[in-house]
Amino acid sequence: MGENWQYGMKVEFQVTKVLADEEMSRCHMKYVETPCHGNVLMMDGEVQFSTADEARYGDMMMWSVPELPYSYNQPPHPAPWNHTVDILVLGGGDGLLARDLLKRCTIPQITIVDWDAKFVAWASDNITENNGSLKDPRVRVLDMDVRDPRVIEEGKKYDVIVLDLPDPDSPEMQDLYTYVLKTVIPAVSKTHVTVKAHVGPAVATNKKHPNWKFIEKFQWDMEDMFYKTGRRTDYTFDTDYIPSYMHEWGFVTCVAWKHPDAENCCSCGHNYARCECSKFNDPSGVAYRQPSPSCCSDADDCACDYGARPSPLEPLTEIP
Repeated sequence: MGENWQYGMKVEFQVTKVLADEEMSRCHMKYVETPCHGNVLMMDGEVQFSTADEARYGDMMMWSVPELPYSYNQPPHPAPWNHTVDILVLGGGDGLLARDLLKRCTIPQITIVDWDAKFVAWASDNITENNGSLKDPRVRVLDMDVRDPRVIEEGKKYDVIVLDLPDPDSPEMQDLYTYVLKTVIPAVSKTHVTVKAHVGPAVATNKKHPNWKFIEKFQWDMEDMFYKTGRRTDYTFDTDYIPSYMHEWGFVTCVAWKHPDAENCCSCGHNYARCECSKFNDPSGVAYRQPSPSCCSDADDCACDYGARPSPLEPLTEIP
């Protein structure tokens, strides 16, 4: 059995048994047994996971989740948190990330948004590796597209947002990631929030792979989105080789927070959003803050750079 061409290659698996071959609400699903990769799930001809190595993907998605986003005067909480953690998983209908989050957090409340209710029901009964996470009372599943306005209109805010979306392997899928960044995350994130996402193939030592263009745009879009809401961000980027994907896969973590004085941040008493210190220059397509002497009596003492990002932006930091 082979998958479709993706990122200039495709993977073939020897199949010892077909466990399921069904039309779901939104895709065609195959679940097969293989001699070397365990059970492999494919949707519309693309590998989703193999039971032999899905823990690698899960571990990378759980790295730093849920560490509490911090401010200048508030050190990070130890993980796991000792209070309720509201977590949003966009995608994740197989229940595997929900399984890991339930183990990671002391008091989790997990919301999964997945648009294929038939697949979620099938996964709940047939993917034993999720340890029954989709039936756990701490997990609720919303049967809707992540672009459905009800995701936002519900009004719930989250401490952690995990993007377990389809691979960004086409302009349409990349547009989906952009929509989530610019529309969903600003509306549903708490002031202090951790965002985690997989971003496709990424050979850490060689940025000639064409997917790097998307990865860098994803970083800048997220940085810009949080910046416009007055929040600072810390990023980490790491990769791990996923055998069933035949690629080194990239993972981005963003921790965003706002300085506690951001609403009244400078000596002139201006609100943060209106303060003249928030003037933007955009000579190269990247907005950044330029302090204005006209705002405060002493520009050197102006505190309006709370929440600002450096100029120019530093590149993603790789984990040693």
